[in-house]
Amino acid sequence: MYRALFLSLLLMSAFAAETLSSSAAKKIVKQYVASDNPVAFLTDLVGKDLLKKPRDAERLVPVILKALAQPLKPTSQDLTKNLDEKRKKVQGMMGIKSAPVAMVETTVGPMRAICTGKPSARAPLLVYLHGGGHGGTKHPGHLDNEMAWGWGFHRSRMITSTSAACIPRCISDTALNAWILDTDIEALSQTLDAYLRSFPVDGNRIYLMGTSMGGYGVWKAGAIEADRFAAIASLAAGCAEKKKTALENLASTSFGVFIGSKDRKRLKEAERGKAVLESLGITPQWTVYEGSGHALPDTAYGDVDAFFRTHKRDPYPAQLRWHPQVSWKKRFYHLRIDKPQAGMSVNCDCSANAINITSDKVNALSIYLNDTLVNVDEIVTVTWNGTDVYKDIPGRHLGVLLESLQERSDASQYYTARIDLKN
Repeated sequence: MYRALFLSLLLMSAFAAETLSSSAAKKIVKQYVASDNPVAFLTDLVGKDLLKKPRDAERLVPVILKALAQPLKPTSQDLTKNLDEKRKKVQGMMGIKSAPVAMVETTVGPMRAICTGKPSARAPLLVYLHGGGHGGTKHPGHLDNEMAWGWGFHRSRMITSTSAACIPRCISDTALNAWILDTDIEALSQTLDAYLRSFPVDGNRIYLMGTSMGGYGVWKAGAIEADRFAAIASLAAGCAEKKKTALENLASTSFGVFIGSKDRKRLKEAERGKAVLESLGITPQWTVYEGSGHALPDTAYGDVDAFFRTHKRDPYPAQLRWHPQVSWKKRFYHLRIDKPQAGMSVNCDCSANAINITSDKVNALSIYLNDTLVNVDEIVTVTWNGTDVYKDIPGRHLGVLLESLQERSDASQYYTARIDLKN
């Protein structure tokens, strides 16, 4: 399966680029056929300069993504079938019945996701984390989460700035707050990967939003996956992330808080998060609804909509701060650590063709590059903790392009060079 996929991919990409000759294409295929596994073959390709011009990579991206596509097949499902009669009645009053649902098999368990709207390469995407939260043995957490998932479908339709929505259903029903768990955040990340492999969207206009339990979740999930979102909105929730270093990951991502003045406990928690962000030089959008409690007025969703409309992701920030939080998040923008651990930190500044890195507790890392970050046809220098560690012309490499798009099907964030460093 993988051999056929990559052979098809390499044939198309080799002949799609005008600067790749027939002999070069045949060489690629010959090397691939002789290889025992695609990973080794891609590693071999990294060192081969097959992309001569920036346009070569740009032209190949849609070809590669099409070859890598693994379409999800959402089917219409009754969102009330797993509810008791009381909750079915509530859903009925809101007009919630059925929606297209896809099942994603993640490494931590299956995750269902409502997939709605009209995704396209120029369309923005909303990722919505539902509320719920009554976990444990005394409360029917699975019923409340199932009902709140349906509410998420209803509320997503209030956000008109996006053309499509992905609304995942948490997998941990016994937890009081599932969306702050590493397992559910990892499943969320893999579900978004699956969605992007299946549907084209504007990668620079993906918005993360959560209400109540989901609002807590976006503080934590957003801090881990900040490089994937144009803006993040927390509604009716406090800040679940206790680590100042984790919130520093939001330095390049717009963050908004929307909460009621009478939602006192959550408001205090959100204020603590706001104070931490401001101490880091990050100014969040801050909206408090006077007189409102945990239930926000419908106007709040219009405010979130307006907030999203004014923000796009910068896929290649020149100044980057990363504090890894989980072992599975190996790449953050153009930085990669193969064995990330909490407590590590990396600052990366790109100015012209000079890259300056400062880090703590990091012994090895990779820097991904492209024609936006640097001029890959000229000498690039890298200084790491005051020591010059690289001085060379990085060039453009088909293997790196394949690698970055295979890892994350994001047409707006891809790379053509990689520098591997050890400290």
